[in-house]
Formats: sequence, structure tokens, C-alpha cells
Amino acid sequence: MKILFLILLILIALILTGLGVIIFLLKYRVKGNFFDSNGCKIHYRIEGSGPPLILIHGYAVNADINWRWNGLIHKLKRHFTTISLDLRGHGLSDKPTEPGSYGIEMAKDVIRLMDHLKIPKAYIMGYSMGGFTTLKLVTMYPERIIKAVVGGAGFEKVDGDNVRILMELVESLESGKGYAPLTKALEPDRKEPPAWKIKLLDFGLNMLSDSRAMANVMKQFPEMAVSEEQLKNNQVPVLAIVGTNDPLKVGVIEMEKYLSNAQFIYLKGRDHMTAMTGKKFYNIVLEFLKEKK
Repeated sequence: MKILFLILLILIALILTGLGVIIFLLKYRVKGNFFDSNGCKIHYRIEGSGPPLILIHGYAVNADINWRWNGLIHKLKRHFTTISLDLRGHGLSDKPTEPGSYGIEMAKDVIRLMDHLKIPKAYIMGYSMGGFTTLKLVTMYPERIIKAVVGGAGFEKVDGDNVRILMELVESLESGKGYAPLTKALEPDRKEPPAWKIKLLDFGLNMLSDSRAMANVMKQFPEMAVSEEQLKNNQVPVLAIVGTNDPLKVGVIEMEKYLSNAQFIYLKGRDHMTAMTGKKFYNIVLEFLKEKK
């Protein structure tokens, strides 16, 4: 009996230790610099040397989780001056309380950061929400972009199914029900995710993000939509990359019909959460960015 009790205590200690490590990793950040972007304080870090590469993270996370944990910044800074920012509402950046402070303002923050750093043109890479933001930048500010990587994001119409999911997410967040619609939207084939996955994602995102800010981000996100005509007229070299098991692949396939001056890569067996893991994503991105136009 004493042995069983001792084993139980050890297991509890291990669980608590593991939980503590997870919380520490989620919350701990090395602070970089801040600048004022139209009244909103934006956090960013500059690392490496070479031509500037701006990294735009996904929804409800931050620059470190999107780009540092998987080792991409460590690898990319050997070739580029990496500039990773926390989008407004995320990470160490300000979190405005008005929905109108998001949407297109999130794309403009990137250009304002370039102006702040006196960068006339840069490479830009975004993933998930950052991918949609990158696509918007390509259509709005082509003269400021050398090349662009759009990861885990494609062409979405304002009245499309994914926008409906975004509004379901807003309702869920505002009613205190968490991120379940997001978990389901990113599940391969959009099957009902297991309860443990919903709970786990809620735990992680609640540690990282402010629910009210995340709801406001989604309310204004339809402003980031681009038109078929804008895609057809694109002059910026674009690499679109997505996992074959990512539900957002549908938008990438649709985008392939319209987007000019673009390459499309589908990573076999990868989903939205795993597309950037491993060497393949990095190797493809590096080859594209370093290839002469």
C-alpha cells in the first residue's frame, strides 16, 4: 500500500512538474523592442544578418511559438535579418479593446514596422492568419515586398464557409465557451475533435491570449479578404505552401486558379499544426527565398 501511495505521489509530482514547464514555456519571452503603430505598441525582435525577412505569426499565438519553437528563426537568421513581430492583440503587443482597431490595421502594422526600421523592401513570410495577412500585403503594398511566402492560408471569400466558422468562434469566445470552433476547423477533414484536444488547446490558448482581443481580431478579419482580380494582377513572387491534411488546403487549391506569379507546394501527410515541422518546410522556403527572380 505504501509503495502504491509513493508511486501515486511521484506521478502527481511529475504531472505538476510537466505542467509547470509547459506554463513557463508558454509565458516566458525574451523581450525585444517596441514601436508605436498608430497608437498601438507593437513588440518585435531583430536577429541575424542579411536581407530583411519579416515573419508574421498565426492566430492566438505569438512570434516565438510560431517561428522560434520549431527552430525556423535559428535557421533563417543564418541567411536573413529576421524580424519577428507580435501582431496587435497578441503576445507582448498592445491589445486594443475596439474591434475596429484590428482587421486591416494588422496588415498596416507590418508596413509601419518597415517604415520605423527604414526598410524600403523586405521578404515576408506568414503562416495561418499570418499567411492571410501576407496575402493582403501582397495586394496592398507590392512595391514593398521582394518575395512572399503564404503558409497554411489561401483564397477565401467574405461569405465563405471559413468566415462562418470565424463568426462561430467569436460567439464561442464571447460566451466563455473557448476555442472549440477553431479546434474543429483545423482538424483533418474537419471531424469532431476528441474532447482532450479541445481542452488542451483551450488551456494553451487561454494561457497565451486574451479572449476578448481574440474575438475582436476575428470580428474584423473579413477585412483581410482579397479579390480574384487582385490575385490575377499580382506581380510579387509568391510561394503558397500547405499540408495535404490541412482543411485550409481547399482555399489554396482555389487560389491556384487565380494567383499569378506563384508556386504551390502541398506537403504530403501534413496538417495545419505539423506543416512547419521537420526539414522539408524550411528547405522549400529557403530555396524559394534565395532563388534569383
